[in-house]
Amino acid sequence: MKFCIALIIGTLTLSGCMNCQVATFYKPSISGDSRLRIDSGVPTYVGITLDDVPMTFEICGDRPLTLPSNTAALCMTLELDDAATFRFIEPRVKFGVGSSLPKTVSMTSVEYEIFCKVENGVRKCTSTEAAPITGDVKRISTMGQLDRYAFDPSLEFRGAKDTLHEGAWFGHRLTGKRLYYIRTVLTPVEQGEELFVQLPEVIINGKVTNLPKLNFRAVTEEVCRMIPLA
Repeated sequence: MKFCIALIIGTLTLSGCMNCQVATFYKPSISGDSRLRIDSGVPTYVGITLDDVPMTFEICGDRPLTLPSNTAALCMTLELDDAATFRFIEPRVKFGVGSSLPKTVSMTSVEYEIFCKVENGVRKCTSTEAAPITGDVKRISTMGQLDRYAFDPSLEFRGAKDTLHEGAWFGHRLTGKRLYYIRTVLTPVEQGEELFVQLPEVIINGKVTNLPKLNFRAVTEEVCRMIPLA
């Protein structure tokens, strides 16, 4: 089922078709931890805010919905402003299905994007181009004026003021903070209805903080997502 919409959020106008279909996918559960929240617009995401750092988590793959299968990966995002620092004490998570013993899975990298353009001979970017770590970052892709960078997930990194994602929706609020992306390697798991993920401790602004255990269940539901009009 498809229907088209036009939506205005602040100064941003979004137009497109809403594509709805019944699908089986991993849906997070928030039972057992009152800090967790689920965005009604993105049923695969579960979120939490720790020390003013918003984070999201989902079971992900190379498609908009990751079907229950014998492999899985965890995708995370977090937003940091220019006054905040963040580090994973161990850059890995533990995956488990049902009562099976969990498997330790490494994170691949921490990534972020910067959009730059030249106006009247002056280079203007959505955030600072200075490295957020002590050391160099690697530019891993360029699409037009949008560059994507990556660095080692074991390193401490800092945030930045950022205008790139202001006005975005479906899981990302109006924001002036840099958005970081983290993904684990794809790992074999026993196919089942329930999947749990144990996250590592993190250090936010020098303070050690525990992340919650995440639970996902395979469900079959109608899911809608926006397809922009050409």
